[in-house]
Order: sequence, then structure tokens, then C-alpha cells
Amino acid sequence: MAFVSCTEMVAAAQRGGYAVAQLNTNGGNYDLARAILEAAEAACSPIILGVYEKNAEYAGLAYIARSLLLLAEEFAPSVPVALHLDHGSGPDPCARALREGFTSVMYDGSKCPLSENIAATGHVCELAHSVGATCEAELGQLLSGQSDPDSPNLVSVADVQELTAAVPVDLLAVAIGNSHGFYTGEPRLNMKRLCEVRNVTDVPLVLHGTTGLSDAQIRDCISAGMAKVNLGTVLRTHYVEHYRSLVDDLAHGGHPWKIAQQVKERLRNECVRFLELTGSAGSA
Repeated sequence: MAFVSCTEMVAAAQRGGYAVAQLNTNGGNYDLARAILEAAEAACSPIILGVYEKNAEYAGLAYIARSLLLLAEEFAPSVPVALHLDHGSGPDPCARALREGFTSVMYDGSKCPLSENIAATGHVCELAHSVGATCEAELGQLLSGQSDPDSPNLVSVADVQELTAAVPVDLLAVAIGNSHGFYTGEPRLNMKRLCEVRNVTDVPLVLHGTTGLSDAQIRDCISAGMAKVNLGTVLRTHYVEHYRSLVDDLAHGGHPWKIAQQVKERLRNECVRFLELTGSAGSA
């Protein structure tokens, strides 16, 4: 098998009223990636393996792409699997990822002036489309820990109209009061703004900052037009927590693989639950 782009799987999700999950592998970590792939196979769900650019510095994009392809072939042979570079810092990292076999890239120009975001996103979009890959853009700025439905950094409806008119992006991440990492306090989202954005574009929308949102909030976002949902922070945190407890409690005899195997099993069950929550289970 080979990795596929995200474009058609997310478009199908948008038509079907569910969302495809992008689960972060924390830089191609074997145990996380295997848990995600086994979960996708068990749930008969399409899946997007996420690789945050900063997390890729340790293993490198080439190793990550090749090793994750081997894992996908072994542990998720019957479901579509995409490989996505998350929060690419510029066209060059996105181009490197595409050369190494990534089938989807996100350029995060959310902190740039709109004109610069449009120009760079357009360049990345051309690169991605030239090799049949997906391009994701972002508008509005996600917060860090806080949740503010009235934040001045919310996505602008006018900006959505301008960017999507200028660039044929495949996916669009939008800020609606959501936050990366763990939320401090109860997360509050601006669902009115999400619906306003949905009304001015048919581009599938992406939910970042899912850790800490309630199941009801995630379902509401999907119902309002989010067709791709990212999850990362809670998975890597649970990975460390599971590993710590098993180092102390498991009769592992000093064999790291015995610990890792049990960590993988616990994470696999968590991933299956998330695929069921997003509605993608059974849609592969």
C-alpha cells in the first residue's frame, strides 16, 4: 500500500457528516503510531498520521516517512492512511516533507499578515497539488491554554472569503476560541463564528485544540462543519503516564519492549474510542 492524500477522505467525511481524525505520532514514535494504526484497522476507519514539524527534529522527516509507511503496511493494510506535516513553519519544510513522501502538509501562516499568509499558502498549495497531496491552511490564532470565544484572534469571516478566493486550499483550520495544549478552565468555543465561516466556504474545516473539549463540544463542531479533527496533547501525555506506571508496576525484567507493548495497548483503546466519537469508525 501507499499513503493517500487527505483530500478525498475528508471530503467524504464532510458529505457524510462525520470527521476524519488526525492523531499526532509525536514525531513518528513507534508505539504511538502503531496504536493509532491498529485502532484505525480495528475500527475500519480512515486515519491521518500527524507529524508536528517541531516533533520531527529528533528522528527526521525521511526516517519518519519510511518507518510509518512500513507500520501502515503491516498494521493498517485495509484502511486509507495519510501522512500529514502539521504546523509547517514555511514553504521549505513543507517541500521537504513532500519530497520524503508526506501526502498532506499544513502551512501555518496564522501569525502573519493576511497578504503574507495568502502568498505563502498559495506557494505551498502549488507544491502539494503538483504531487497529488493535500494542502491545509490556518486562519485566526489559536490560544495557548486559554479559551476565549470573544478573542480578537478569532478567525475573520472576511479573511476566509479572501484566502479561499485566492488559493485553492483543500482544508482550512480556523480559530474559534480553541487552544493548543491543555485548557485552563472550561473551554468555551464561538460556535456562532464557526457557523458564519461554514456559510461562506465549502472548504472542509479543521478543528485543532481538541484535547480538553467535551465529547458534546467535539460532536457540535463536527455537526457545524468540522470534517477533520486533530488530537495530540492528550495522547503524548497519556503515553508518558502509562509508561511511568508500567515501569513501576509491570514485571518487565528490564525489557523496554514489554513496557512499550502494554503502553501501545492502552493507547490503542483510547484511539478506538476517539474514532468512534468522530463518527469515522466503519467508514473506510
